[in-house]
Amino acid sequence: MMDTGSQQKRKRASRKNTPKRFRCEYEGCTKPKQLFQCQVEGCDQTFVRLDLCMRHQARHDEVSRATVHNVGAVVFENTSNTGLIDHVQEVNSSFHQEAGTAVTYGPPTDAINATDSHLNISPGVETGIPGWMQDQILENHAGSVTTSYQPGNGNFVSWLFDSPGSQQQNFDLSNYLPYVDFGLDYCSPMNDLWQFDSNQGTINASVGNSLAAPTVADTLCEIPGDRCLNSHVRVSTKCRSRIVQSINSFLEKKRPPGLQEAVGNEGLLFSTDGKDLPNLTRKVLENCLSSFWSYVAVQLPVIHQQTFSSDDCQMLLLLAILMLGAGQVVRLNPIRTRNDYRALADLLAINLRWDIFPEAEPPITLWVAQALLLLEFYEKMFSSRRLHERAYIHHASTLALLRRGSPMVGHAEDEEPPTRCPSPGTTPQHITGTSKQLSWFQRWARNESWHRVVFAALHMDTLHAVAFGHESSLLPYEVRLPLPCDDSIWSAQSPEDVWRLEETFSMHGISQQLFLDSLKRCLHGHEVHSNHGARIILGSGLLNIGWQLRRRERNQQFLESIPSAREQERWRVLLLDAYTHWCQSFQKALEKSKTHSRKLENIRDVVTNPAIIYRLAYITSHVDILDAQVYAGSKRLLGRKITDKDYLGCSTRMHSWATTSSARLAVVHAFELLNETLVNADSRIMTQTPEQVTATHYTCRADAAIYRPWVLYLAALTIWSYQYALRTATIASQTASGPDRVLSQSVACDYIRRCAQSEIDSFPNQLSAQGCGAICKLLAEDFAYSEWELLLEASKILDSCAIVILDRS
Repeated sequence: MMDTGSQQKRKRASRKNTPKRFRCEYEGCTKPKQLFQCQVEGCDQTFVRLDLCMRHQARHDEVSRATVHNVGAVVFENTSNTGLIDHVQEVNSSFHQEAGTAVTYGPPTDAINATDSHLNISPGVETGIPGWMQDQILENHAGSVTTSYQPGNGNFVSWLFDSPGSQQQNFDLSNYLPYVDFGLDYCSPMNDLWQFDSNQGTINASVGNSLAAPTVADTLCEIPGDRCLNSHVRVSTKCRSRIVQSINSFLEKKRPPGLQEAVGNEGLLFSTDGKDLPNLTRKVLENCLSSFWSYVAVQLPVIHQQTFSSDDCQMLLLLAILMLGAGQVVRLNPIRTRNDYRALADLLAINLRWDIFPEAEPPITLWVAQALLLLEFYEKMFSSRRLHERAYIHHASTLALLRRGSPMVGHAEDEEPPTRCPSPGTTPQHITGTSKQLSWFQRWARNESWHRVVFAALHMDTLHAVAFGHESSLLPYEVRLPLPCDDSIWSAQSPEDVWRLEETFSMHGISQQLFLDSLKRCLHGHEVHSNHGARIILGSGLLNIGWQLRRRERNQQFLESIPSAREQERWRVLLLDAYTHWCQSFQKALEKSKTHSRKLENIRDVVTNPAIIYRLAYITSHVDILDAQVYAGSKRLLGRKITDKDYLGCSTRMHSWATTSSARLAVVHAFELLNETLVNADSRIMTQTPEQVTATHYTCRADAAIYRPWVLYLAALTIWSYQYALRTATIASQTASGPDRVLSQSVACDYIRRCAQSEIDSFPNQLSAQGCGAICKLLAEDFAYSEWELLLEASKILDSCAIVILDRS
């Protein structure tokens, strides 16, 4: 056998400068069939491929816009809270900042301060500092908080995450890079990386077609003039006729209690011939749509605004949108000034469910799921006690419809984008390319809407179970979806913008995170970097775990298999630590996003306030809110009349609860929530006198966070139950002069401030019956101006609580 080292590979002889032995004799073989010439004046470049020519022209366009390539640019982000969007072409506009120009930032705001943010809602434009990006990424990476994993605490909650026979997906550390720590929907520099010159060849490849063909954004909005600016709130004459026809059919079926008599000439539902509603004009309908997109869609983002059209929308879904928009119009105006809008919303709510039911068959369609969630949201948070209870009854059927299909595990729709640069063919390229892009954009919006529908159902299921004492029917392991995309992608105006942002995220190793994996990490105190909407969902997931564990504990007690005190304390400590870590991480992300943004606090900032869920979680972990409501004098609860026997049993439990340490923790968090909401931030200093403590002029009607008034009610009930059970008398004489309203407000604010800032050991010495009565009176007066019947009931209960505790003292 020959030695391999001695083997020499035979070198192929070079054929350089030798004539070709075979040559094509066909005439014109070496010439292209078609040449594409650059259309820019003064450029004589030609290309044999259309996509190369378009990419070349795109570079001409970038030069003409005088973009500073070595720095990048900033995209204008629409932050208007009026519900109107900027023109679709403004998405690609750039903002140039000269070197050395100082950037002014808005006044710093507390992440959990609810002072006047719900009243002063102003649009703004975000700007970014190009040189800040790399330093901020390194700072976020170095400053990220990590907590050691607690393997001993994971087994007892595994049943919440693992369905029988399921296999968990592998955990990928790259999903948890800290680059989205500050929330991409709040800070513009991360959204601008796609404009950096280093990746023009790949990132801007899709821009070429826009020069020779209309963009998808132009296709979505072909209405000339200003109507294009607000296509999502536009109502055509034909659409109005269909709406009027549907409303007339509802008037013939069943009317709300306040609409039994004839409608006045000024009412929206006034009709002279029984066919047309002359007062229900297109302007009124557009006002309802605008109110929905500006306020409701921020809290329940289940409908994609950029692909929405009232002409193409299913009529029942459009009526559900108008119903919530009309309800929001009522909230934004003084009491009893928009009764006609209230009558319209109630009429739609009463009849919509029965018209949707014939379409609610498995597998459920997207518009049916969206309409059912919007309807349930209105019934529970805007309307009467009767509709609230009806929504609770039908909530389980909505979840059952979502289970009877693939929404909770992901749809099998094609989520890959079409070819960015299609090859030349016989059909016009701009038509084929645009139609493919538009088709993909609508399909992507539909898939993302499905994910958001499922997470909205989980959020409502959990929050209503914790806040109202309902039953939670959805377990975490049932939701096997990635967390929703960032709001900057969700609000992108065209598929090109979606691709650019997704490529930016991919370039930095950021990908969508699975809900279950993120929830596990959040439960065990690990940092989970995500956008603000996803953080709210994770907070709801933690609430769901706590509720499910408490229910399991009650079931074990009923079966006389009481879990050990050590096990109970272990999961309770784990959950409370998870709540705290989640809230602190969220607040840091909010502070970082506001540090690099000039935008004033807007609706989204108020809605995504983590303090609401955090305080609710702590309060409900230490007190039974149903017992607190019965103890305070509720006559009916969960549709059942409260008997004397029920009250006596509840009174015994509340007396025992008031002597525990859990009661003091619940009361401390209740005072802190009231302090953050009702007391002015400048008045939270202990050195100030009681006369210097001022209120925030809070009003539940103008609060953008729809759940906060109810959580304030639960906090006040917790304080009152604790003090009433202990029979705490007034510790100091407070005889400030002035009207009752001023006296109640000043006493309440000073009492809240003192108790919120006192140590838990010295806390009982700070209690005052007069202060507790002032708190109840203050909230009762505010809730009395609410349109929501549950808050009106809460106002009466708090008013009676104030009288009772002052009489007892």
